[in-house]
Amino acid sequence: MKPRPIDPNPSMLWARATAEELARAGVRTVAIAPGSRSGPLAIACDAEPALRCSVHLDERSAAFFALGAARATGRPAAVLTTSGTAVANLLPAVVESRHARVPLVLLTANRPPELHGCDAPQAIEQYRIFGNFLRAFEAAGLPECSAAALRAHRARVCRLVYAAGSPVPGPVQLDLPFRDPLDPRPVPGSVPEALLRDDPVAAWGYEGRAFVVERRSDCGDGAAHARALLGRLVRARAPVIVAGCAPLSPGAIEALATLAERCGVPVLADPCSGLRATASRCVTSHDALLRSRALAQRLRPDLVVRFGPPPVSKTLLQWIERSRPAQLIVDPYGAGDPTHGGGERWCVPIEPLVRAAAALASPGPDPRRAAWWQLWQDGEAQARVRLGPASPVPQPPEAALVRALVTTLAARPDALLYVGNSQPVRDLDLFWAAGTGPRRAFANRGANGIDGLLSSALGAVHASGRPGVLLVGDLSLLHDVGALLTASRLGAPLLVVVVHNGGGGIFSQLPVRRATDRFEPLFATPHGLASFAPLAHAFGLRHARCEGEDEAALGRTIGALLDRGAPAVLEFVVDRAGSAARREALFAAFERECAPETRHEPLEERGVPRGAEVAGTEVAARP
Repeated sequence: MKPRPIDPNPSMLWARATAEELARAGVRTVAIAPGSRSGPLAIACDAEPALRCSVHLDERSAAFFALGAARATGRPAAVLTTSGTAVANLLPAVVESRHARVPLVLLTANRPPELHGCDAPQAIEQYRIFGNFLRAFEAAGLPECSAAALRAHRARVCRLVYAAGSPVPGPVQLDLPFRDPLDPRPVPGSVPEALLRDDPVAAWGYEGRAFVVERRSDCGDGAAHARALLGRLVRARAPVIVAGCAPLSPGAIEALATLAERCGVPVLADPCSGLRATASRCVTSHDALLRSRALAQRLRPDLVVRFGPPPVSKTLLQWIERSRPAQLIVDPYGAGDPTHGGGERWCVPIEPLVRAAAALASPGPDPRRAAWWQLWQDGEAQARVRLGPASPVPQPPEAALVRALVTTLAARPDALLYVGNSQPVRDLDLFWAAGTGPRRAFANRGANGIDGLLSSALGAVHASGRPGVLLVGDLSLLHDVGALLTASRLGAPLLVVVVHNGGGGIFSQLPVRRATDRFEPLFATPHGLASFAPLAHAFGLRHARCEGEDEAALGRTIGALLDRGAPAVLEFVVDRAGSAARREALFAAFERECAPETRHEPLEERGVPRGAEVAGTEVAARP
């Protein structure tokens, strides 16, 4: 090993070891919120070639930036803060990370023990400050210049990074107290040369790999699971597959499409599943279709197999709850079931399971499912007329925006879409038809909050190296408006499409709108901004404004702004009351809709009792 310079002081030695092991254990993104106590770590992370660092004004935005990076790449990402209330500002992202199962590493600098309990500034109790939201917590202790301490610390860093990613991804915290100096000023004799000479592994770690290498594998019987899955699908009389609100891998998408085709099973695809871009057996109008009680009854399943976390659509979940089918939930991290339907939960990797089941299935669609699939297909076709540009029923203006957006992104396969909570993700679910749109769509659906959405989208774009679009509401954008400066400083190729309806549009769909004369100030939250142009220009961002529903014009504007490859804001102006009235009329039309003419006997007529289990692990031969 060639000679290396001695670290100037213990804090910088400890910080360098931390940065090295973060990078070697797989972290690539570090979002830094500047501070004095975290100075050694900021300097060390910035100097580590394998780490890509960005600097943020506030800790909340920094944490959501890291979360977006982790969500887009699947790698743990880190956020670094100083001590005190800076740490407390990480909580919203920690909550989302926990519930969305996104790997997030919190590096929280701390004051030394002598500065606690004596009213020293920025000294608060940081030990397990995030409580049960954390997957793991470690307090590093003060930097110590001994081989044993350094080896233990390197192992600690690796252990936490691995804990962020498995067995169930989520947030972990490494709390690191530092004494002065908090910068590279040398303190002669503080780092003994003998340490670097006598134990180079403690001092420098291993070249090319982490100090501790952890490998995990699924030890279950994959073939048995595949046979059991296929057996359930083949034996069921009216099965459906639900692809939940988390991106499936390209291999899983391909295999799931093959499995659905061979078994004749409709796939109800959430907009963030990755399946919307393929048309094979894909149903995307379920949120509208299932508002018809008559059609919902005829489409009632006896088996629901869900891959991943729950879908966005409340209508879909309520339909499953009313139908009381046998349920099988497949998710490697044990996704829950808000319908409380019981059934089975398989904590196994999705892609190898679906690939194996598709390989076992007989080629060609199952002829016994022709009527069942035709019923869904006819419903989808009729619904898409009403949800499309030639609809005989008035649509909210957001419909044109969603269709223009997904059509434009379909021609840009490298682009990703990040969608805000509240109304935007529901509009995406409703108006995005199968066979078009982006291949990668993300949403913060762990805790479903509106905070940190711009920062999350910036992190996804920055870490993935892809251009992107954020579809977001006006209140959500204002909630994270400081991240516009981050977008400007990074020059991130992110187009922010903000639906400007003067407040919280989703509240207009709730009963409270008619239940109180204080709806506007207490719920709608009008912000009073006439335009987002001054905000965009203040941060040096390009701004465009659209008020019409011309999809072709919207598509051209979106495409032109994306082609610039620079951050920009597109403001789509909507009359909130008018949009709510059109949405009510559209839903009312679906609620009055009768079932399609295709004949498919209800479950009771087929001798299948409500809630019957679809059992068996062997594949039944087709007649």
